[in-house]
Amino acid sequence: MNFLAAVLVLMAVLTVSIFILIFPLHLAAKAMNAERNGVGWCLLGLFGASFMQALGTAVPIYGNIVAFLLSATAFAGILGTSFLRGLGIAVLHIIFSVLLLVGVVLIFGLGAGTLTCF
Repeated sequence: MNFLAAVLVLMAVLTVSIFILIFPLHLAAKAMNAERNGVGWCLLGLFGASFMQALGTAVPIYGNIVAFLLSATAFAGILGTSFLRGLGIAVLHIIFSVLLLVGVVLIFGLGAGTLTCF
């Protein structure tokens, strides 16, 4: 495989990966009427939420709950909504991500064992 083909494959993989990451958040932000629901804002929201999630999981007791609330706060702050709408965005983002994962598995004909990887 020559260099140009390798670069094109890498760009295709990155594009599909970013689509799979951002598309569910973009849908959730639009569903919750966020002020800023563009692709760049959604990517920034994902970075902020993942940072806040890392901080939240460091809490020894109830770390997962704190992490979820902090990520909802990051979504609310970055995407320009209230905290309750940020919670809605966080929940819908999870739901849309799972649905997209199931859809990709079904489209590419992968086995049901692929879904148990997470």
